[in-house]
Amino acid sequence: MAVEALVIENWLFDTLSTDQTLAEALATDGRAPFYQIGVYSTIAPLVDPRTGKPPATPYVVFSNEGTAGDDEIALCGQRYMSDPVYRITVWDSVKGAVSYARLQAVADRIDALVDNQTLATTPPAWGRRLSASTEIEVANDGLIDYGVTQLYHFRVKSNAT
Repeated sequence: MAVEALVIENWLFDTLSTDQTLAEALATDGRAPFYQIGVYSTIAPLVDPRTGKPPATPYVVFSNEGTAGDDEIALCGQRYMSDPVYRITVWDSVKGAVSYARLQAVADRIDALVDNQTLATTPPAWGRRLSASTEIEVANDGLIDYGVTQLYHFRVKSNAT
């Protein structure tokens, strides 16, 4: 049996961190695509492993938000379906007025890669977006971290027969 959340975790990282179109959308301010990893699990690190520098914005963070319900169990007692939910947020920072224009292409590409997709994973899985929203956090020094969040529900079929 697989830990279904880890199947989704690996698929999300592999899919988002290797996509050329997403890398181009993240490469703002004259940076080259793939200048940093730019896609992180759970939290952004203090130092990007590729550049050895703090992550530059915009960047993507995905995290497990639990499940959409209890695992589905067959009459024989084996689990046959699991429903992990993932939050995917593209973050940016600014001092002054917030504009989501720079994040639009990134959020759109994430949605194209994840929503309504059949994942080539073992066990097999399917992804569907539940919702989208915006995030804003204001620090004491006036720096504003803001993002676009999309919540995805995955259906993962168990390896059990």
